[in-house]
Amino acid sequence: MGAQLLASKVVIVEEEPRVRSIAALPTAIIGAVGLTERGPVGQAVLVTSFEEFVETFGGFTPNSDLALAAFGFFENGGQILWVVRTVHYTDINTAASKTSAAATLTLNDRATIPVPTLKVDAKWDGAYANDIRAVIAAATSGDANEFNLTVEDNGLVTEVFPNLSMDAAKENYVETAVNHPDRGSNLIKVDDLSSATAAPANMPAIGTFGPLTGGGDGLTSLADIDFIGSSASKTGMRALDIVQDLSLLIVPGRATSAVHNAMVSYCEAARDKGCFAILDPP
Repeated sequence: MGAQLLASKVVIVEEEPRVRSIAALPTAIIGAVGLTERGPVGQAVLVTSFEEFVETFGGFTPNSDLALAAFGFFENGGQILWVVRTVHYTDINTAASKTSAAATLTLNDRATIPVPTLKVDAKWDGAYANDIRAVIAAATSGDANEFNLTVEDNGLVTEVFPNLSMDAAKENYVETAVNHPDRGSNLIKVDDLSSATAAPANMPAIGTFGPLTGGGDGLTSLADIDFIGSSASKTGMRALDIVQDLSLLIVPGRATSAVHNAMVSYCEAARDKGCFAILDPP
């Protein structure tokens, strides 16, 4: 019996020629030192979009040009920005001498004679948190051993954490949920004070509490040295020492000769001419 040959079907599809571009690599890695609404103090934090900047450091404030500089950087195609928030230090060589402070609030439990059960602190130093209130309500789940926590900022609901527990063994434990590094709050952190009251009366009382108090921006007596920083404490621009590929340095809004000279010195000496200082005009 003879072999049968089968021809495969050939389909010709014509397409317009395309230019395949190679994605450009970022060449400008900027370090920025300045004032922000919130965020960690004296630490170099990487942000890759203005949305990331706002999430950590807040938005535009009357005291700072840094948020405006970050917005312009990303609007014009920037990709990598290292941000250092500075405040006034009573001793620039000691990072712990920062004068900024985090706001705080203590919630009592549901006992007949209430006792403290949950401490609510601002996640970062700053007066921003003096407008924050904590709202405790019955759990959405209907579980009598759980509660809802809503975070209000200046009267607006900004975050909701439903069905929280005061039991550290539970997945929905209040500290685990609110303080989670990725899914937790951008505004507050909590500390279980381990109330001796038996559950479920050890949960925070239902109601609206606050605002948090004691938050401060640390801007009183702010000086050039707070931006310049110290190699001993890694404050100011010296917080950028950890950034290996830094190419540009900016200090938005602090256009003094002392800061300008320190920026040039940092780029030429400390960074061995490895980066370039961009100076604001006075």
